[in-house]
Amino acid sequence: MFRLTLLVLPFLALSAAGGQPQTPDLSKPAPIKSYRNLFKMLNQKQPRYSFIGGSGGPAVFSTAIEGTATVALPGAGDLAGVTGTGAAGGSGQKAGGASTTNVQVAGVDEADIVKNDGEFIYHVSRERVLITKAFPDTALEVKAKLEFGSEFQPLELFIDGDLLVVIGSSIRTRSVEKDVNLSPLTVKALVLNVADKSKIEKVREVEVDGDYLTSRKIDSSVYLVTRKYPDFYFLPFIGETTFNGPGIGLAAQTRKAKREPRRRNKGLVPALRDTAAQDKPVRIDPKNVFYFPDFSEPNYLIVAGFDLNKPTEAADVKAFLGAGEAVYASRKNLYVAESKYHDFILNDKEEAAPPSQTTALYRFSLDSGKVSFSLRGEVLGTVLNQFSMDEHGDTFRVATTTRDFFFGGASANNLYVMNADMKVIGKLENLAPGEQIFSARFMGSRCYVVTFRRVDPLFVISLANPEAPAVLGQLKIPGFSDYLHPYDDNHIIGFGKDSEDGLYQGMKVACFDVSDVTTPLQKYAISIGDRGTSSEVLYNHKALLFDKAKDLIAFPISVMEIKNKTANTPAWTYGEPVFQGAHVYTFTLETGFILRKAITHESAQPKPAVDFFFDYGSIIRRLLYIDANLYSVSDSKIHVHDLNTLDEKRIVDLP
Repeated sequence: MFRLTLLVLPFLALSAAGGQPQTPDLSKPAPIKSYRNLFKMLNQKQPRYSFIGGSGGPAVFSTAIEGTATVALPGAGDLAGVTGTGAAGGSGQKAGGASTTNVQVAGVDEADIVKNDGEFIYHVSRERVLITKAFPDTALEVKAKLEFGSEFQPLELFIDGDLLVVIGSSIRTRSVEKDVNLSPLTVKALVLNVADKSKIEKVREVEVDGDYLTSRKIDSSVYLVTRKYPDFYFLPFIGETTFNGPGIGLAAQTRKAKREPRRRNKGLVPALRDTAAQDKPVRIDPKNVFYFPDFSEPNYLIVAGFDLNKPTEAADVKAFLGAGEAVYASRKNLYVAESKYHDFILNDKEEAAPPSQTTALYRFSLDSGKVSFSLRGEVLGTVLNQFSMDEHGDTFRVATTTRDFFFGGASANNLYVMNADMKVIGKLENLAPGEQIFSARFMGSRCYVVTFRRVDPLFVISLANPEAPAVLGQLKIPGFSDYLHPYDDNHIIGFGKDSEDGLYQGMKVACFDVSDVTTPLQKYAISIGDRGTSSEVLYNHKALLFDKAKDLIAFPISVMEIKNKTANTPAWTYGEPVFQGAHVYTFTLETGFILRKAITHESAQPKPAVDFFFDYGSIIRRLLYIDANLYSVSDSKIHVHDLNTLDEKRIVDLP
């Protein structure tokens, strides 16, 4: 008997709200209360072109077909094997100083693929976690290799003393009918005691339904944010042919839902598994699932928190019907942004109002692993990423872009300031018409916004009066910045691309001087490579190593160059690969950017293009320093360089 596995991608339905958004209701969301109510709501909101849905991303649906071979699904994801070498644990010797992950908010850690504790490097590599003795560098050696079951894929890490938190995606297969299995995706956090590297012990597992959105760690508390699409297998489409036969009307479905066993209804709500409470999934009671009357997406936003210092205290979890794309967290609150799309409407004069986009902002209070919903607000436009949001005192600031998809594609940009009640108290709208936000960074009472269409306007915006945001000055130069990093109160560093004729070219790193806010200046700038040159730092801030006290900037990079380039070379021409590795710079306000070292894990440079793009193991993913050494980490090697001279000292090949 052959077991057929289908990957089903849920269709994201546009809002059925219809028209311009109403003033948002900032009261507490209402509980679902019963499976019957949930059944009705999901019937009205479910996607129209997918006969079953997934659980936060692709769902794995399997059914038996007679007369063919059987291919079994893999077993449950877990810590499957530990390979240790050398001494049992660390020497207890810690470095005098070590770099940490580049995060948005001080005191709010963000999970990453590489972490260090000043003695060991912890590294997600090829669906494993490697633990390498890094300090002192004379003892450089892989001490442990953590392998997991085939249903668990590690994604990111936190390190907290002797506890390593491995966050990853998992699959939990369950039978829903005879010969029919549904395998929803889940997010699992494995808490491991790594004090003894030869005998690593699993302390706890927290598993939440859905697709991994992000996570944060504040002191000893870990917070997971996931998105889950309901298992629409339990919910036939109205009037359409489904996997189980023709669809049935809503009234008939509702009657059927009341007759169905509770196990089928329970498939519509997310589950939590926490070994601190019990080692099996527990469905969230509908009374603890909440919704807003105008929710637009038939999926769940799930926020779970637990305290590493309280291993027997059950995780706290909240679920809401709605979506979420970008997440910002301060030390006391977590904000989730949900894009909402509103259809055409007719006003009293039967004049058509164009569609619009808004962003719903959900605020959750965080306290020692406990999560509680606080308030919701709403603003025009959509956010780019987490750096488009910021909490400052009792205010929350957000930068958005509005787009008109149906009337020429015009766009504009906005900045809103909200008070503690999530009500807009100040706004700056229609900034840079025809362009869109490529990066934003809030720094105290200022906000820096980069928009782009053909040139790169850098706007300096004052938020000193939260009720009246105002543009203080702007600078227009070719190119754009994808990521803005603070240097000091009057200087900011932009990582992005050059541009020519509206087309992006090679990478550009620039320092902007905003000492005179009315006339910002580009103080220094360097260009790297030609069109096609790229760096992970352009879309992932955690790839940047920055230390102002050490005058240090380093990041991974792949450089492309055009051979025999002339002034007549078309702007759309891509370069050929010449370098893959990392660049290490010294930067001061007196000297600008000075390239000190180009580090590569490639055996030879350059390589033929056909090989260059497939040698993924040699791509440097992160750089970090411990004491007086600089470490570059790829999936195949760790290189050690002297931090002062940048002379290569040691290399360890990774298994």
